[in-house]
Amino acid sequence: MHSARPAGDDSGFAEIRIGPKYTFFRSPETNTVVAVGLTFQIPRGSEKVFQDTGDLTLAPYITFAKSFGKLPQGFGNFNLMGTAGLAFSVDNQRSDYFYGNLHLDYDVAGQHRLYPLIELNYTRYLN
Repeated sequence: MHSARPAGDDSGFAEIRIGPKYTFFRSPETNTVVAVGLTFQIPRGSEKVFQDTGDLTLAPYITFAKSFGKLPQGFGNFNLMGTAGLAFSVDNQRSDYFYGNLHLDYDVAGQHRLYPLIELNYTRYLN
């Protein structure tokens, strides 16, 4: 018996994401950094895997990171990182969306080797 797959058996490349990031605030005293960036989402995939849509998406974002909660006796500390951005297409062939990411990890024993973590990601499509 043959089972049909709606998307077929093809695989392929989707897109290239590249862009600059600038850290405009860094405070070693408070263990805090804030940066802004712009990601260029350049579609370069194949039509046979439905990855040939539109010309370009621009995604400006801001990101924040803070280390806190240092525990006594060298038991480690927590790190919080968050990003928020808006991705918009330069044509009407790609989706525009807002996105946010929140990441919390724990530096076990302050050794900078093992980081159990939890992450939350949010995407809200605008069109």
